[in-house]
Amino acid sequence: MDLNRLLYLDTRDDQYRLIDTNPAMKPYKIGIFFSGLERSLKNSKYNLRQDECKAAAYALMSYAGMDYDTFANTRLRDVPLEVFEAYKDRLPESFRKRAEHYYSEFQRVEEGTTAWEDGDISRYGELVFESGWSRRASMMMCS
Repeated sequence: MDLNRLLYLDTRDDQYRLIDTNPAMKPYKIGIFFSGLERSLKNSKYNLRQDECKAAAYALMSYAGMDYDTFANTRLRDVPLEVFEAYKDRLPESFRKRAEHYYSEFQRVEEGTTAWEDGDISRYGELVFESGWSRRASMMMCS
């Protein structure tokens, strides 16, 4: 197993690329820890959060006059950031905050990929922590 690469996965079409560690990157270790707590999505508000994202996308596409599919097939991924910025104030607060998390997370992934390619492990780590805080805030706001 090659541990010197970052996996960049696009789940829209399952395309991926393996990004080599920049030779200039200072040494690093990445730890993954199990807290001992087990969670089940069936007892969480995961489906509600997913529906709020779909509803935000559906509304934004409608406001912008974009073509859209059924509610089940609607994703924020299909809504350009510019559309969100133009119409975000029309969304209910929970929909807007879910969408803000989505767009900020997408940006962090892009920035993280660049940081990795540039060998900036410190910036990459900062983005990982920001991602965790954003996810936590997004989950807590409507719980």
